[in-house]
Amino acid sequence: MINFIICCSQGMSSSALMKRMQDYVKSAELDVDVKAVTTDRIMSGEVPFDVLMLGPQIRFEKNKLKAKFPEKAIDIIPMKEYGRLDGEGVVKAGLKLLEENGK
Repeated sequence: MINFIICCSQGMSSSALMKRMQDYVKSAELDVDVKAVTTDRIMSGEVPFDVLMLGPQIRFEKNKLKAKFPEKAIDIIPMKEYGRLDGEGVVKAGLKLLEENGK
């Protein structure tokens, strides 16, 4: 099971995006668990993850998270996919990132 986390600042757009991602994962029969959480919860280490995708509005958090979790796949959700709430596109981008990180 791949733990896929998305983060944004307010939670509204990430909730809608998370739902679309979960729908895609289910339809594609992928072994991926998608959740939306805050960066504070990630930084505390209480949420396990393999892939972490940040909403464009919190891109400034990326370097801090990469420093704390250097072995993890962490990136920013592409603006096009974020704006369209493209769950499939975000899942595919995250899985490609995971693959590029050798996982």
